[in-house]
Amino acid sequence: MCSLTDATGDWGVFAWGQGRNAISGTCNFSTATCGGAACNSNGLKARECVAPPREPTRCSYVQVMLMAEHVSHLHSTASRAVRLHAVQELRKHSREVTNRATMGSLPSAMQQLVALLQDGDEQLREHAAGTLCNLCCSCEANKAKFGQEPGAITALCELLASAAASPATKAAAAAAVSNLAHDHADNQALLGRMPGVLPALLRLLQEQQPARLRIAAARALECLAPHNQDSLASQPGALTLLTQCLAAAEAAVRSSAAATLQRLVWLHAANAAELALHTAGAVAGLAALLRDKESAKAREHAAAALGNLCCRDEGIKAAVGSQAGVLTGLVQQLGDRHAPVRAAAAAALKSLAAHCVENQTRIGAIVGALKGLQVLLHDADLRVRREALDCLRCLAAAHTCNWFMLRKELAAAATDMHTVTYILSQ
Repeated sequence: MCSLTDATGDWGVFAWGQGRNAISGTCNFSTATCGGAACNSNGLKARECVAPPREPTRCSYVQVMLMAEHVSHLHSTASRAVRLHAVQELRKHSREVTNRATMGSLPSAMQQLVALLQDGDEQLREHAAGTLCNLCCSCEANKAKFGQEPGAITALCELLASAAASPATKAAAAAAVSNLAHDHADNQALLGRMPGVLPALLRLLQEQQPARLRIAAARALECLAPHNQDSLASQPGALTLLTQCLAAAEAAVRSSAAATLQRLVWLHAANAAELALHTAGAVAGLAALLRDKESAKAREHAAAALGNLCCRDEGIKAAVGSQAGVLTGLVQQLGDRHAPVRAAAAAALKSLAAHCVENQTRIGAIVGALKGLQVLLHDADLRVRREALDCLRCLAAAHTCNWFMLRKELAAAATDMHTVTYILSQ
């Protein structure tokens, strides 16, 4: 789990970890493969560091009583100053992982915070959204409880679309959406069905918005994408806007945009065709992102998105493989110092080469491609070795020239006989 806290961003805690729908943003998303020659979109694994999930431990009795007192001060009958102090203190407490489950379980805590989302005071709304964002970070109980609280999702979504809300409030609300949806299929589906949520997030992603608001919106879309492939891709201009974000100034926006596209096209033929064949600059944008010097996650998601585009349709494979910079960019990333990038690049090359003789020929002709894959057979990372092995097998299948070149490379490297047999067998 990798998190961004109020203390550094003043807009909430983002949780990106390894999970079924986890997103790779500055914290989440593609580490596993799934089937055939495809890259797995469900790798939104943590955007830059990965740690096993942990259950919050109990907080002290004094802390529990203090938080309960603050919750009691949120009631509308209290003065504005008292309510503001209480919600600010709760927001601070919610940054601690050990406090989140306890705070969420306090009687009326969720109810009072949700009520503040609809308050006329801008500061109260902002701090309430930030507190709810933190409470839902890596806490499944709070995610479920928030989703079940009457009017909670509606109030949060209305805040996103509100013309009166400040950028800071909208950023906190978008961050809360991210944490609610992160690795939680029910909340993803529920949020995706709410009228106006996806259009509001897409509007917040536009260039004229503040950077932190764009980052929060991009991460929210990344988290929502796995269970909203049809509804998100069908939003007017969504794929074009996400394509433009591949060249955004903010590294987190570039990474999340690539991760969102990666998930939208995962095993979705219509979205893959629309993006690859009918969205101007999409493939070129992903190819350019392969060379992103600032973000390893951006490179990883770009490679995974290209692989997902080509996991099924042979026409798309040929079209993507013919685009300048795609194959050469992926070959270059075989030598990236980050193992997830190397694995994603090998998996993408595998997708492009599977059952496509044109791409097998193109890849085999790139200087260093076969040698680079052969070197990865001895990589320290298991997934990298597995993807490289399967990619070499795809390249040698039904391609005589590649078969002979690989046999020569493998013999020169004294590769063990079992590996040679697996790669060169037809």
